[in-house]
Amino acid sequence: MLDLEEIHAADGLGCELCNLREQGEGRDVIARIRVMDDLERRAVTGEIWQLCRCCQIALSLWESGGVDDLPSA
Repeated sequence: MLDLEEIHAADGLGCELCNLREQGEGRDVIARIRVMDDLERRAVTGEIWQLCRCCQIALSLWESGGVDDLPSA
């Protein structure tokens, strides 16, 4: 069973990973790199990411190594 209690999300701002993917469809590569750098910095410092339920589940599976086709974090 997945434990999503450890993954925090704030309401109303939209999913940061989905937004990053949507930006990937645009042409501003530098902006995408800056956003990804910010997300990585926040992950290292333990700050909260805004995630939708789908990305919460995907991230939880990825970090747990619970899916054979995905590399572990």
